[in-house]
Amino acid sequence: MTTGIVAIAAYVVDQGLGSLILKALQSPLHTQFIGAGALAVALALAADAALALLQRLLVPRGLRTAR
Repeated sequence: MTTGIVAIAAYVVDQGLGSLILKALQSPLHTQFIGAGALAVALALAADAALALLQRLLVPRGLRTAR
């Protein structure tokens, strides 16, 4: 969710990944929009994977829930 908020924050401050998406929306080339969106999705997936790994490393085995 945080990564999505960062991308949306470009409406307030014209910086970061969200600014790429906003500029791509105004452009007639759709490849920029797809590229900027793909970067946002990749960043969100990488952040989620990193946080899941960090959680797995920090939570003791006895406290983990069974799947």
